[in-house]
This record gives sequence, C-alpha cells and structure tokens, in this order.
Amino acid sequence: MKIDCVICDLGKVLVFFDHFISAQKISKFTSFSAQKCYDLILPHKCVMDFGKGNISAIEFYKEVCKVLEINTIDLNFEDFKKIWADIFTLNKQMIDFIKEYNVDKKILLSNTDEIHFEWIDKKWGISELFDEVILSYKARYMKPEDGIFDIAMNLADCNPKKILYIDDIKEYTQAFAEYGVNCITYNADTFKIDIEKYL
Repeated sequence: MKIDCVICDLGKVLVFFDHFISAQKISKFTSFSAQKCYDLILPHKCVMDFGKGNISAIEFYKEVCKVLEINTIDLNFEDFKKIWADIFTLNKQMIDFIKEYNVDKKILLSNTDEIHFEWIDKKWGISELFDEVILSYKARYMKPEDGIFDIAMNLADCNPKKILYIDDIKEYTQAFAEYGVNCITYNADTFKIDIEKYL
C-alpha cells in the first residue's frame, strides 16, 4: 500500500527515555529517595499541565521543588532543566527509517513538554527530519484527545488510507485508527515485519 504521509511519535519510538534517571539525580537535593521522587512527580498533575502547555517551565520547576521539598537555592532552574531533560537516547532503527522512508510528508506527533523537546531537538535536530511538528505543549492537546489528532489530519491533508501512524502506545494507535488511518504499535523486535506492507 502506497503511503503519502507518515505520522510518527517521539518518545520510545525515535528516542528512548528513562524518567528514573532524573529521579536519581534530583533525589540528591531532597531527603526523599529516588524511588519516592519518581512516585511523587511522575503521576503529579503538574507533569500533565506542563505537557499540555498549561504552565510554564519555571512554574513546573517551582511545583516540582515544592512537592519534593527542595530549596530552589540548592537547585536552580538551569540545573533543574538539565536534570529533567537528560534522560534520552536515540533509537537508531527508527531515526534511519524516518530518514530513508520515501513519502510526500512526514509529521512528528508527540506528547512532550518544552524542556524535553528543546533538549532533544538541540542535541539531535529531530525536527529537521519532519515537514510538520505537532507538540502537545504547543497544541494544548495530548494524545489520545481528538484535538491533537484533528491537527495531524489537517496537516496531513490526504486520504486517511494513505496515512501511516507509528506510536508505541496501543491506546493511541487504536484511537487514531478510528480516523481510518493505518497504524503500527511500535515494537523494536517486530517493526521490520510490521512495516513491510507499507514499503
């Protein structure tokens, strides 16, 4: 099947990440253990608010410090940003695929926050691989909300049957499949087989 547009997720598809890395580093500034820092912050409302662009980076930093009882004198904003962001490694399999995949349009679609994306893009130039970039913190929607998929469909501007969406989270691929697009739930071990019918 000829694909005209590929829409690709970022986290755990183009880049791998481990939030426990940041939890370990940030635990040095609080009495809480790394595991406790992880358990307190990752499910916290401020993470989603930051990912949806409802709060700024500085507001997010202050909220994390408040929750973890960190003195902002001990951990300044710039150091916090580095700790929060330096958790990624490239997935060469998918980077190479996106570079080489011959389609009319490539779109990045990611639930991410300002600190994470700016770090990734500065380090690896991810956005240069795509014609369009849709980020939750700018769109003010997060997958699997219809709003962010609507933006993607408008930018793709082609028959849904000519669109391929790749994401590691099954809930998201199932939600986008309702638009009539082709979807692959990314698995590094099976991707070469999964992609064959779209080449």
